[in-house]
Amino acid sequence: MKVTSMPLRIMIPLLVFLLVLVFSLFVMSLQYYGDQQNFVANSEHRIRSIMIQSQRHLERFFYVDDQIRAEEEVMTLALVNEIKNASLVDGDGDVRFSTSRQWKNESAMKVLESYSVNHYLYSVSTLRPYIDISGAHVYVYFPVVLEASEGKMRSETVGVLYVEWSFQNYFANAESLLIKNVAIVVVAGSIAILLFSWLLFSVVVIPLKKLHKAVEDARTSRHHIEVEETGANEIASLSRSYNSMQKKMNSALSALRNSEERWLFALDSSGDGVADWDMDTNEVFFSHRLRFLLGFKGEDYLGSYDEWRALVHDDDREHTRAELRRYLRGETEVFQMEYRIQSNDGKYRWMFVRGKVVERSPGGRALRFVSTFTDFTERKNAEAALKSSEEEYRYLFELAQEGIWVVDEHSATTMVNKSMAKMLGYRREEMVGKHMFDFMDERGRVICEENLGKRKEGIAEQHDFELITKDGRRIYTNMSTAPIIRNGEYQGAIAGVVDITARIEAEEIIRRQANYDPLTDLPNRRMLFDRLEEELARSRRHNYIGAVLFVDLDHFKNINDSLGHPVGDKLLVVIAKRMRDLVRDEDIVARLGGDEFVVLVPELDTDSLLASEAARTIAKKLQDVLSSTFMVEGHQLHVSCSIGIALYPQDNDTIHDIFRQADAALYRSKEDGRNAIRFFSKDMQVIAEQRMQLQMLLPRALEQRQFFLQYQPQLDEHGTLIGAEALVRWNQPTLGLVRPDQFIAVAEESGLIVPLGDWIAQEACNQLNEWDALGLPFDFNRLAINISPRQFILDDFAERISTIVRVAGISPNQIELEITEGMLLDNLDVMVKKMKRLKDMGFFLSIDDFGTGYSSLSYLKSLPLSKLKIDQSFICDIQHDKNDRAIVETIISMAKHLDLDVLAEGVETKEQLKFLVEKGCYKYQGFYFSKPLMPDEFYELWIKPQLASQRAGSLGGPGERPSKH
Repeated sequence: MKVTSMPLRIMIPLLVFLLVLVFSLFVMSLQYYGDQQNFVANSEHRIRSIMIQSQRHLERFFYVDDQIRAEEEVMTLALVNEIKNASLVDGDGDVRFSTSRQWKNESAMKVLESYSVNHYLYSVSTLRPYIDISGAHVYVYFPVVLEASEGKMRSETVGVLYVEWSFQNYFANAESLLIKNVAIVVVAGSIAILLFSWLLFSVVVIPLKKLHKAVEDARTSRHHIEVEETGANEIASLSRSYNSMQKKMNSALSALRNSEERWLFALDSSGDGVADWDMDTNEVFFSHRLRFLLGFKGEDYLGSYDEWRALVHDDDREHTRAELRRYLRGETEVFQMEYRIQSNDGKYRWMFVRGKVVERSPGGRALRFVSTFTDFTERKNAEAALKSSEEEYRYLFELAQEGIWVVDEHSATTMVNKSMAKMLGYRREEMVGKHMFDFMDERGRVICEENLGKRKEGIAEQHDFELITKDGRRIYTNMSTAPIIRNGEYQGAIAGVVDITARIEAEEIIRRQANYDPLTDLPNRRMLFDRLEEELARSRRHNYIGAVLFVDLDHFKNINDSLGHPVGDKLLVVIAKRMRDLVRDEDIVARLGGDEFVVLVPELDTDSLLASEAARTIAKKLQDVLSSTFMVEGHQLHVSCSIGIALYPQDNDTIHDIFRQADAALYRSKEDGRNAIRFFSKDMQVIAEQRMQLQMLLPRALEQRQFFLQYQPQLDEHGTLIGAEALVRWNQPTLGLVRPDQFIAVAEESGLIVPLGDWIAQEACNQLNEWDALGLPFDFNRLAINISPRQFILDDFAERISTIVRVAGISPNQIELEITEGMLLDNLDVMVKKMKRLKDMGFFLSIDDFGTGYSSLSYLKSLPLSKLKIDQSFICDIQHDKNDRAIVETIISMAKHLDLDVLAEGVETKEQLKFLVEKGCYKYQGFYFSKPLMPDEFYELWIKPQLASQRAGSLGGPGERPSKH
C-alpha cells in the first residue's frame, strides 16, 4: 500500500507509534551495548588478575619442580564458571597439563580447536600475554617459565598457559532482557495507538467521510446535495462553505446547459459535427451529428483526448498535433486543417476541422476547446482518382535515377525510361516490343511466370533478378513491380529497376572478409568452425574418422623482431601456399592469427589406427615442407613447427572440445622441445583442465593473498650463509599446495605473472628490510628474486623494481635479480640495454638455470652479469652422467674466465658437494643444506645462529656445513 493512499485514521497513529518505537529501541540499544562494553572491560581486568595469579603460582611450582601442584593449579581454573578449558602448552607445542585430562601430552594444534600458533609464538618470544577477544569468547595466552636450565633455547624453557573463557550466559541474559523490554514497549504502544485511533476516527474521520460522499454525489448528479454540518469546528465550517458553493454552481450550470442546447441545435441543422474538449479533465464530448458521421450509435460518446487522437490517421496525427500547438501558442488566430479520422467501421473519412479555445484560466491557460467537423470524404476521393490518372505517365520520368519498365498484359515492353535503357546498353526503341523474358536468365523467367497470377490479382511484388545486357554481361538488379489495373482488369505492369551489382559485389567482399584471413586468403576461425561442424556431422553419419592439426611456427617472433613485420607477413603468405599445395582439395588449411594454422583433414579412414597413421603422415609432410629454405626479400629463412593432433569424432565431443584437444596436444608438443608431433590423449585433457582451473583461480588467489614466500639459504664452502632466494608458494584452500612449476607457467601465459611478480618483489623486499632491522650477518650479501620474461620486457620494469626497493627502505645492491637464459633469445640488444640500466641503478644480475637455454655464448661477455646459476638438472645426475659433469665443468671454467660468480642449484648429496668443491664451485643452494623455509624459521635457523657466531668471533672451518633441515 502506498503512503499517499493510506487512510488518515491509520497513517497518523501509525507514524506516531513508529516514532516512539524507534526512539525507545535506540535508547535501549545504547544502554545494551554500553553495558556490554563495560562488562567486557571489567571481565578483561578480572581475566588478567586470575591469569597473573596462576602464572605466578605455576612459575613458583616449576621453579621447585613441583609438577603435582602445578597440575593442580591448572585444574583449579576449571572452578571458574566462565572458563571452558585451561591448558599448559610447553615449548614443544604439546599440552603438559589440562582441565581435560585426555588432552595431556597431546599436540596443542591437534586437540585445541581455537588454539593459534602465531599467538603462542608471540607470547613466548615477547614474554607478554596475548588476549584474543572474539565475540562471547576470549582466548588468553600467558607465558610461563617452565624451566630455568642453562643452554636451552627460550622456546624450550617457556610455555604458555592457554585458557578459553566464555561469556555466552551473560550475553544471552542481556539479550533476553532487551527482548522483554522491547515487547513491553510494543504492547504499551499498541494500546495507546488503539485509543488514539478511536478518538481520531470519531472527531475527524467520520465528518470528513460525510463531506467526501457529498462531493462525490454532486460530481455524478445534477442536483444540489447539502452536507450535514457536524464534527470539529473547522470541518463544520468547511461543510457550510461547500453548501454555499454548490448552490451557486448549480445555478450557473443550469444557465450553461440552456445555452449549449440552443448552440448544438443550430450546428446540427447545418450538418456539421461538434467536439467539446475539456482540457483540464482531458475528456471529449461528441455531438449527435459528429457521432452519426463517424458511425457511433447509442448515447453521446464521451471519451478522453488520447482515445480521440488514436482515431486520427497515422500519417496525419503528428501534423495535427503540431498545428494545434501552434494555435495554442498564439501563432494562428484560428485552428483549421484537413485530416483523416477512423470511423466505427474501420474506414477513414476526410474532415475539415475548425476549432477555437472558448474558455481560459485567469492566467490565460486554455481550459476548453470546441471544434466543428465537416465531412468531405467523397470530394477528396474524387480528387485523388483524378490526380492518380493524371500522374500515371509523369511518374515514369520523375524517377530518373532508377530504371522504369512498363509492359502490357502479355509482358511485352511498351515503354522504358532512359535509365533503364542505359542500364542494359540498349536504345529505348530497341527494347520496345520485346518480351521482358528476353532480357532475363532462366531463373528470372521462372520467377516472372510464377508471379504473373499475383500481378493479375493486383498484388505488387519485389524480386532480385540477373539481367543480361546487350554486350552479354550479367548485372544484378532489384525489381519492384506494381500491376496496372483499369476498370477492374489487368492491363500490364510498371516496374522500378535498380542496379545492385555494386552492392552484391560489396556483400561478397564483406562475406569473404568475414570468412577468410586477409593476409593469407586462407579460411579464418569462423569459416573453419562452420566446416568442422559440417564434417563432424558427416563423419558421425558415415563412421569416418577425421583429424584436426594445430600447427604453430617455432620462434616465429624472432623473425618479426629481427627482420620486421613486413618480412614476417610475406613469410606467412609463402608458408600458407606451401601448406595449401600439400593437402588434398577437400582438406582445409585455416589461419587463426599470428603464426597459428589449423589443418582440417576429413574422412581419413574408418579404422582409428589407420586414421592416426594417416594424420601423422600428413603432419610429418607438413614439417618437411616447412623445413625447406624460404627466400623472402633476399633473406634465407628456416622455420620449424610444432603440431598437435586431435581425431574426431570421439564420444560426444563438440567442435570446441576438438579444438581444445588439438590445442592441448600442441601445448604438449611445445613443452617437449618444439618441432614435435603429439596426439591428444586423456592425460592431456586432465592437464588442460587443470591449467584452465588454475587460470580461473589465480586472479582470486592474488586478491585473497593465498600466496606466500619461503626462503632457501645460499652458502659458501665454509657453510657460511651468504644470501637467500625468495621462492613463491601457493596454498589454495581447495587444492592445497600447488606446485610452482604448474601455476607459474599458467600465470606467465595469462599475464597475471606481472602483478604476481610485483607482489613477490614487494614481499621479499619488505622481509629483507625487517631482517635488516633485526640485524644481518656481515657475510649475507644479497636476496635473490626471480624475474619472469613478461615482467622484464615491460618498458617501465626498471622504474617499477626501483620503486618497490625504495618504498621497502632497502638498497638496490642488496637485491639480486635472477633472469632466465631464454630471455636472451629475443631482442638481445634491448635486453642488454635494460640490464645495464639496472646495474647502473645498483642491482646485481644473474642468469638462473644456466645451460638449459639456447643463448649464444658469444653474447655472454657483453652482459652486465654478476653470477651464473648452474641448473639443478645438471647437478642431480652428476655422479653418473659424464655429459652432465662435462657441462658443469665447462660452466664453472667459463664463469671464472668471465670473472663471474657461479652458484650450483639443487645440491642434495655429499658427493655432489664434493665434486663441485673439487671443480672450483664454492657457492651452493639445495636440500642438502636446507629446504625452503618460512621467514621466522629462516631467521631462527640461519640468521640468528650466524649472528651469534659472528658476535662470538667464531665461524665454522672449511668443509663444515650446518646440520640438514
